[in-house]
Amino acid sequence: MRKIRARVFIGIAIVIMAAFVGRYFLNPERRIFSMVEKNQEEYHRAAVLLLEEGEEPEVGGVDRVSVSQGDHMMVDFYVTGFGIAPSSTYYGFYYSPDDVPLAYPNADAALTQYERNSWEWSANGDNRGVTKKIADCWYYYEASF
Repeated sequence: MRKIRARVFIGIAIVIMAAFVGRYFLNPERRIFSMVEKNQEEYHRAAVLLLEEGEEPEVGGVDRVSVSQGDHMMVDFYVTGFGIAPSSTYYGFYYSPDDVPLAYPNADAALTQYERNSWEWSANGDNRGVTKKIADCWYYYEASF
């Protein structure tokens, strides 16, 4: 009887731990907010290096870093994505030197604020996205095409 109770207890503990770990790793928004909050100085150095020197830096936890120009410049830190065209979703964050929220990837789509520090956009059919302020000059994005 004790062995059964112990196994049930261990099973319940594993399920609870998996749920907490899953909420972090399976939620790109939460993971990206945490990444930026912990590594903001490193990301700022990388953004400045790219803007001033034109060199694409290697950054931990980020797949690619690039500059996008429009009315306002942004340094895009692409983290992850999934799907096959025409149904793909991209997740990442960007540095906006002007501290202006932008429609990823700096598209001409208009932003509509729907919560404090949160905006959404849509353009060209079913293309849409969300951007949320993480800290001064830093924004999370989720874009679907």
